[in-house]
Amino acid sequence: MKLQAQFSTNLKGCWRYYLLALWLPAVLSFLGAGLYYIVFSKQFSLGFETLREMLRRTGSPQINLPIQVVIFAQLFSALTYAPFLNSLFAIGEEIGWRGYLYPALRKRFSIVQAHLLVGLIWSIWHLPINLQGYNYGLTYFAYPWLGVLAMFVFGFSLGVLSSWVMEKTNSIWAPALLHGAVNAIVGVGLLFQLPTEKALALRILGPTPTGLLAVLPFLCLALAILQKEKRETHEFR
Repeated sequence: MKLQAQFSTNLKGCWRYYLLALWLPAVLSFLGAGLYYIVFSKQFSLGFETLREMLRRTGSPQINLPIQVVIFAQLFSALTYAPFLNSLFAIGEEIGWRGYLYPALRKRFSIVQAHLLVGLIWSIWHLPINLQGYNYGLTYFAYPWLGVLAMFVFGFSLGVLSSWVMEKTNSIWAPALLHGAVNAIVGVGLLFQLPTEKALALRILGPTPTGLLAVLPFLCLALAILQKEKRETHEFR
């Protein structure tokens, strides 16, 4: 696995990996949300009550559009231009995570060990905001330790995917785009959830990919990539 990345995009010959960085997070997020709603089917609703409640609480002005149009606009932005805009903010983090930390750890540890350490550090990095209920609320079982575990699994999975697209493109912009795409799509599953206290308590499981159940598509793909690296490098230890 290459450990150095450039600031040039290297689009020639690598464009397919940029398409994966752009749309793979959406596919995995929808699969994860679908898995969550299969298990917790009573929380699924096409009335978009959560969005209506969010608009009411934030005091947003009355929108003279059908709620379905608002949903479509949000999905359209998440699948088209929002990942590119978000990548401009994510590039700083990716320079640190993928451009420096992961290569530094890879010089001393195996691929798996390096990704585990990055995932652990990433989860600790997000601990302060998670302690305030940012991703999972404050009412879930085993607060806050289960939240640390959930964020670790998500960070580990996302880290593997980010390092993979960086390796394939040899560009720091590919993981930045992937990061931006995740940020753009991460909350879409919530739009279909009924806004109840039980739903908030179960946020630790989903429907966003930061939940322990909804993250499974990300995790499975990450493990498949690592297994491929095992066959290619024989470093799985």
